[in-house]
Amino acid sequence: MIIGLTGLNCAGKTTVAEMLKGHGFVAWSLSDAVRAEATRRGLGHDRDTLIHIANDLRKHHGGGVFAQRIIAQIREAQALHPQQHFAIDSVRSPLEVEELRKLPDFQLWHIDAPIEIRFRRAIERGRSEGAATLAEFRAKETAEDTDDPHKQQLGNTLRMADVHLQNVGTLHELTELVRSQLPQAFH
Repeated sequence: MIIGLTGLNCAGKTTVAEMLKGHGFVAWSLSDAVRAEATRRGLGHDRDTLIHIANDLRKHHGGGVFAQRIIAQIREAQALHPQQHFAIDSVRSPLEVEELRKLPDFQLWHIDAPIEIRFRRAIERGRSEGAATLAEFRAKETAEDTDDPHKQQLGNTLRMADVHLQNVGTLHELTELVRSQLPQAFH
């Protein structure tokens, strides 16, 4: 099984990926390639820089570039361990979803939470993402969501999800939501 995770900032995608990892999944993030490129270019890893680099890579290599890179890694791993399951964090483009849907047993999960909860989480984690107020946080999110195939298209990507999980409670409640989707992995 291969589960792609999508959602808005601080919705809980990485938390779900870590949960799945704790139950035998190999967890990777499409953002890892962006961070590696930022490091290669001698740039920081702040959100604005990473978005700029990701958009640049999509423009020059196509909207599915990050998914294509991770698919190659998945195929290598599956050659050694055919029964291995994977969680792929940070799916942000419909073209990435289209690429990932070429893999057998792929599901896209949308992890969601109201913006007020996500903003509070960002502040608590020290990740205000350059937004000191809820209004700034909302404005940044709106500006990041486009219909340009060379940029993030979170709104369009979220609508492609096979599973929608509302992460509005405790970690235990989120674990139970994930368990309800994959009872065989949580025995």
